[in-house]
Amino acid sequence: MTNKSITLNVWKNNNKFAMAVQGEVDSRFLSIKLEDENGPIDLTSKSVIFVAKKPDGNVIFNSMIIDDAKNGIAILELTSQMSAFPGTLENCEVHVMSENGETLIAQKINIFIQPSLGISTEESISELTAFQKIVSDVNILKQHSASENNPHNVTATQVGALLDSTKYGSSLEVNGTTLSLKDQDGDTLNTVITHDTTYSVATKNSDGLMSSSDKTKLDGIENGANSNVQSDWNQTNTSSDDYIKNKPSIPSEINDLSGTLPISKGGTGAVNLVDAQKNLQYYNSYSQLGLTSGCSTSDIINALPSYSIFSSSVNTAAQISDAPAEWGQITIIKSRDRKILLFNQSLSNGHNGNNFYFGEHCSTYVTWYKIFTANPNCVVPISNGGTGATTAAAALTNLGAQAVTDNALNTTDKTIVGAINEIYNMISGS
Repeated sequence: MTNKSITLNVWKNNNKFAMAVQGEVDSRFLSIKLEDENGPIDLTSKSVIFVAKKPDGNVIFNSMIIDDAKNGIAILELTSQMSAFPGTLENCEVHVMSENGETLIAQKINIFIQPSLGISTEESISELTAFQKIVSDVNILKQHSASENNPHNVTATQVGALLDSTKYGSSLEVNGTTLSLKDQDGDTLNTVITHDTTYSVATKNSDGLMSSSDKTKLDGIENGANSNVQSDWNQTNTSSDDYIKNKPSIPSEINDLSGTLPISKGGTGAVNLVDAQKNLQYYNSYSQLGLTSGCSTSDIINALPSYSIFSSSVNTAAQISDAPAEWGQITIIKSRDRKILLFNQSLSNGHNGNNFYFGEHCSTYVTWYKIFTANPNCVVPISNGGTGATTAAAALTNLGAQAVTDNALNTTDKTIVGAINEIYNMISGS
């Protein structure tokens, strides 16, 4: 059905490939041209034999048909036995034999037998058509020599023309990779050594055949899938699979864990909390500014660097001399030209105060202004627009008024309430 041409040079290490499918029958042919350095090898009066070993250990020793003797062309039929077992017929040979026993061997052909999806009913056995032809020819010659079907009606034995059993084969013996042609007495006339193409399952370190588990794993890999490769941070070869692209730069200071990471590198430049706060210009004690107890708010502001924060608890007014209250939390935010001063009074007259003060700084002193809240203990004095009281009666008293409980008029009362009563009496005529 189909034909493939291959050229083998007997002086070269040929490495030719062909393929077939398991279960094919007499459908593929190899047209093999044999040559040497001077051109085609003349195959006139020669025999050409194809020698191979199948993956299951069985051998092939088949005669080839000489198609063009002068041009060294012989045809190999890929028989059903060659494709009976899947795998590779590796390092196959073509033997050229002359009538006087000279043998020339051309290597090497590799034939891959692809597994078929169908079911092959062909049992894989050794195929020895070349030896079978030799034995058949010998048997025909024997029959002819024993026959009286000739003009003289005598046998070869009767006229003394006996066959020389030392020159003609009678049987074929296969022992591993050795093929032996035996005469009728069991003596070996000729041997042919085939290559051992029995292979074990492939490993990481040696070639071999694919195992069924490997084939199952291979079938389970999706098309276009990539292998996961462990990345190597130190890989510098950009073509390597484990090379990492776009790696970030690591500050050299991190490599030395005994040092400190400076602020310029995203650290604090310190190894403890107090120094870290100071380096970040956050202060929670006047002592961090080189001041002592009894310092003023103005002293703190002048000691603070620009763009810094001071936040500290005040337990007694003596700690910060001009604090607006004895107990509380003072916070100062200083930019270059502006300052924000806040004071939260935490205790007032034995009660939680939650009174807030806003400070105004004038170079050498600070004026504090109280921020009044809805806290019950935060009483707004009359001087700040309040009543200085937490009840209506107390508020009236603080404002110089009194509550009206009847219609009695105190004419000598010059308060607003008294004036209202007088006006009421005048209107009512009483």
